[in-house]
Amino acid sequence: MDKEQKHRLISVLEGHMFRVEDLCRSEDVSPEIKVHEIRKSFKRINALLRYFPDILKEEVQAFRHPMKDLARLLTMARETTVNLQFFETLCAENVDLALPEAEELKQQLLDENQRSLLEITKGESVFEAIRKQMQSGQHEFLDKLPDSDFSIDIAAELRLSFEKARELFTDSLEEYHPEEYHELRKKMKVLYYQFEFLHPGQVAVPGTLLENLHGITDQLGDDHDWYIFLKEIDEDKYSVSESYRQLLDATIQRYQRSNLELLNQSLTDFFRPGNNAFLKSLEDV
Repeated sequence: MDKEQKHRLISVLEGHMFRVEDLCRSEDVSPEIKVHEIRKSFKRINALLRYFPDILKEEVQAFRHPMKDLARLLTMARETTVNLQFFETLCAENVDLALPEAEELKQQLLDENQRSLLEITKGESVFEAIRKQMQSGQHEFLDKLPDSDFSIDIAAELRLSFEKARELFTDSLEEYHPEEYHELRKKMKVLYYQFEFLHPGQVAVPGTLLENLHGITDQLGDDHDWYIFLKEIDEDKYSVSESYRQLLDATIQRYQRSNLELLNQSLTDFFRPGNNAFLKSLEDV
């Protein structure tokens, strides 16, 4: 990596960390928005940290591990928010679900969401712990990097991320398992955020590889959201009649089947062997 790219990587990481700090301090941003935006920034940071070579592994891990622990504390709050939003959308799009029982389930989802958000905001909030971790990362990690002697092969790291994701997709083709697709989504997210570093702003440009990658990760995200919702309903986390549970199962499975058909075709096209568009794009990196 040349000097200019090295400093740009540090600058981009610094920008994500400052954004997280700002979100944590902000008093006019709702907790659910904070959770969502901080988790996205964490994922970007984690993906970019993979660009650093093994000689900085100890420093990277010292910063990454506490951040990953804090991210886990946000997971439940995010999942309960998504469950609530998903169910509201589901009822709006399917009039047969708009039964009196729907209001009861919606209230249960809302209560659970409020409880999970309260858990991360009471006492010395998780947001304050995250803010301190970002400051520590700035002083103990980023500030020392400009004086470090290291180089990075961006194209090689992107090829590695691509091959890891392709291998997981190939292994998952024989039979659909939602947990495997969730692992694939995490791999594709890493690839997306790493590729975004090379092409900032292109996600909004139709037809670009970055926009394609973004669409795939969104489809994988939908698949996981539906799986989590159904899993919690089937595990009796919420009080739902058997008839309404069956109606939910049938409706969501219809969404899943339609999404999977498009998703698997998109993934097959993306990982197509021979003159692969993504790998070809790395030739001049």
